[in-house]
Order: sequence, then structure tokens, then C-alpha cells
Amino acid sequence: MTKIITHIRDIVEPFSAIIVDQWGVMHDGHRASANAMVALEEIHRLGKPIISLSNSSRPRDESKVMLDRLGFEQGRHYDHIITSGADMQDQLLEPRDEFYKALPSNPRLFVLATFDGDLSLLRNIPCSLTYELEDADAMIITGLAKGQGKGEKLRALEDTLARALRMDIPLICPNADMAVALPDGSLHPCAGVIAKYYEQEGGRVRLHGKPDPHIYYSCFTFAEGMKRASGENVLAIGDSLANDIQGAQNANCAASLFIASGIHRHDLGLQRNDDEINAKKLNELTERVNIVPTFAMNELLW
Repeated sequence: MTKIITHIRDIVEPFSAIIVDQWGVMHDGHRASANAMVALEEIHRLGKPIISLSNSSRPRDESKVMLDRLGFEQGRHYDHIITSGADMQDQLLEPRDEFYKALPSNPRLFVLATFDGDLSLLRNIPCSLTYELEDADAMIITGLAKGQGKGEKLRALEDTLARALRMDIPLICPNADMAVALPDGSLHPCAGVIAKYYEQEGGRVRLHGKPDPHIYYSCFTFAEGMKRASGENVLAIGDSLANDIQGAQNANCAASLFIASGIHRHDLGLQRNDDEINAKKLNELTERVNIVPTFAMNELLW
């Protein structure tokens, strides 16, 4: 059963490194969490490496720019950044798994969808873009634009996906998130929704990011003093049960901390970040999805 806590200082001492999610823990996409800032600074003061792990399709440097803009400082609030977009870049630069080895050395990519038109993660990467699906070696989806619900977004892409299935065109998704919580509490569907649909329909999909354990291994190597690049002394923090908490378990992290005020706030009946977590609702939720975090708290609070 998950232990509900109020302050991270009560549990952090045994862990030698921390992996922390960005959106939903450190910020809401627009504003930094002041309490998370304080908590991370205090953890860092204890000498524990902090790895910021994000299912973001942006490169590492752009993710840092965003954290800088929100007030987070490298060396004070975190030590290293790992993004799912950077993980995809690494594979296109130097293919390591069978999915990428099967692609041409300079693949032609068809852009299925983006969040805001930004494709900076393909800058200086050996690939080219094509606007004709028939010419594509693979499709890529980096996000879903605002203004539509999950069903509307899927319907808008169904015809293209059906054509791609017939041609057996694989799909690259550098952001495995299914949804993120917006500042008003509503959920915005992410690229993972389309990738999951395409895979269920029989398409070949390469997802990057949590809950795949491989991205955690990159985190372990950045954490100084980690034994055999393992998660045996790592605490992973996140607001998504399916991505952050399941990913921590897949990578055999020592423990996980679930932040309840993120994408699951409505499931738990939470209106504000200082609302108390209802233990019964939390247990019902974790049992329903069969993902049980070690600890839970409403927001990251020192």
C-alpha cells in the first residue's frame, strides 16, 4: 500500500540520487512550483544528484532554456537533464536498436503532427523531411496541437494513419506521454495517444521516454557514485502513474513518489495543491491501474 506523506524531507535521506519529472512536478508548463523549487534546492544541498527526466520532444538545450526561464538553476535545483527527444536524437545519430538500424542512414521523415510546429529536435540530425507519405521511410509525431479533444485529434489523423498502415510505415514518437495537466486543471492529450492507437492497429512504433526503462539507465549513469548504473538507491518522482511510476518500477528504482496534484488530480478529487489526499480514492485508483507507488504527496514539498 502507498504511504501518504506531507514532506519529502521525511523520506529522502536513504536515497543517493533523485529522478524528478518536469511537467506536473517542477512546473505546470507555464509557472514554476515555488514549493518544488525549495524542495529540490534542499535535496541538492544534501549532496544528492538530481536528474530532471522529461518525456519532452525538445532537445536537452531547449529543455534547459525553459527551466532557466521558469527560474530553475542547474547546479542548484537539478544537475542533469534527460529528455525523450534527446534519446531519439541519439538513436538517429548512432542507431543502437533494431528499429533504427532498419532505417536508411538518412531517413525521409513525414511529420504526422506537432504541438506548436517546432521541429528543432531534427536540427543537425541526419534525416530529411517529406510532405508525401508515399516517399517516407518513417513518420514522426512530436505532439498534438491545442484546441481539440483526444477523439477529435485522433479522427483528424485516422485517414493518414490508415494509409500508413497499408504501406507499413513505422512511427517514431519522441514523447510517450498520454496527457499533461494544464494550469486550469484540464488535460491536454499528447503524442503517446496516437502512437498507442497506431501500435494497437498493427503499426510499428518506437516510443521514447517513460515508462521504457532504457531512458532511466541514462539517468543512472549521470548520477555520481551509482553502483553499476542501477536504480537500487534511486527515488523517482512523477505525477503520471502510467509513465513516471510504472517507469520507475520497470527500471527497478528503489522507490517512487507520486505527485497527486498533476494529471490524476481529478481522479482523486483534488481541487488545490494543498488539499489532503483521500487514502481510499488513492488506493482505488492505484488498484484500478495496477500501479502502486511507494509514496504519495499532493505536491513536492520540503
